[in-house]
Formats: sequence, C-alpha cells, structure tokens
Amino acid sequence: MPEPATLIIAFFAVLTAAAVQGASAFGFALVAVPLLMLVMPASEAVATSLMLGSLLNLLMIRDERAQIAWRELLPLLPATAAGTLAGAALLTRLDGAGFRIMLAAAFLGVSLMMLSGRSLPVRPGRAFGWTAGLLSGALNGATSMGGPPVVLYLTGRRLPKSSLRGTLATFFILGNLAALAAFLAGGLISAPVASRALLLALAVIPGYFAGRFLTNRLDSDGFRKAVLLTMAATALVEIGLAAFS
Repeated sequence: MPEPATLIIAFFAVLTAAAVQGASAFGFALVAVPLLMLVMPASEAVATSLMLGSLLNLLMIRDERAQIAWRELLPLLPATAAGTLAGAALLTRLDGAGFRIMLAAAFLGVSLMMLSGRSLPVRPGRAFGWTAGLLSGALNGATSMGGPPVVLYLTGRRLPKSSLRGTLATFFILGNLAALAAFLAGGLISAPVASRALLLALAVIPGYFAGRFLTNRLDSDGFRKAVLLTMAATALVEIGLAAFS
C-alpha cells in the first residue's frame, strides 16, 4: 500500500485507539494493533503501539499521579522485565501470516474476556503478582498488549477506581519502556518505523482528550462494550485476511 494511504489509515487507527483509552483507561493496544496490522507488518504495528502508548500513558499519569499505589506496583516489575525479554525474543522470530493470526486470536480472546466482565472471585496474594507480571511482560513484549493479567490482578486487590487508573498507567509506561529497550536491542525499531511513529504521535493527544471529553457524556459501560465488540470483529477480519493472504 502506498505510504500516504498507510499513514492516513494508521492516523485514524491511532486517533481511535487513543480516544478509547482516554475514555476507558485501557485498550490502546487492543484497538491500535489489529488496525495497524492491516497496513504494516505485525512487528512494526507492535513497535508503533509501544512508542505511542508510552506517550499516551504519560498523559494519563499527569492526570492521575496523586493516585498511584506504589506498594502494589513495585513487586510486579522484576517479573514483568523478565517476561518482556521473552516476548520480544518471540517477536523477532515470528512475523508472518501465522503470527498475524496468533496476534489477532489473542486480541479476540482478550476482547471476549473483557466483555464477560469477569474478575477474580477472591483477593489475590502478592505472590500471584509475580505470575501476573511475568505474563504481562511476555504479552507486552510480543504484542504490546500486556494489560489483562495486571488489570485482573490489581482489580482483585480492590484498588479504588482512581488509584487503579493511575497505577495501571504507571505500570504500562514502565512496561512499555522495558519492551522498547528490548526492541531496540533486537533491531525491531528502524529509523523509518520511528519516523512514522513520530508523525502518528500527532493523533495521540487529540484522541486522548476526545476520549476524556466523551467519557463524561456517554455511558461508559455501553461505550466499552461497543469498542470491545468492534475489536472482536476486527480481529476476526484480520484472521481471515491473514489466513487467505
């Protein structure tokens, strides 16, 4: 696809994804990566999502910095770093149709899991945080979608809504930075990929503030469900396109 068309599609994908996270505090990679994979290789889509997601999480931390639960966050980080290295190593070896299908299937599964509204029935101990951190790092390194295990864990820890939002944003940006370091070491971020991400960053800020504006005027639960249904459909389309490419 010609570069101008790629940039236009990618711009609106990032704008939409940033609006979703601005409104719901999660979901940037869940929205952005399947859509970006329609116009670029999977590894470039994941790297782009990580770079832009870092900027988006900085905006969230600015708004929620007083609510970060550091005592809950710090035990997760060592396991997350180890998982990130494993996930990035996987991405360097798999970037064809099979990997596109695997990524899309992961997004489909997460979308359906989040639509179910399930959370842990009991308050998990901190030892569970090591498993959540390891899984989150591996997912982040391979797909830039490291949120679900830690969201599940921190929700089970009964954090207040405002604290959960700030703590997740901090966790995500630390995880993204670790993944980006692994990507740079593995040669997954080239100058053209970084330059394109820089241009697409222009979509992050208006998307984020549009999402914050919308969340005060729309039913957040209905909006969240509509987004997840759309992303489940997008993942199914991506599986079909990859299977017959």
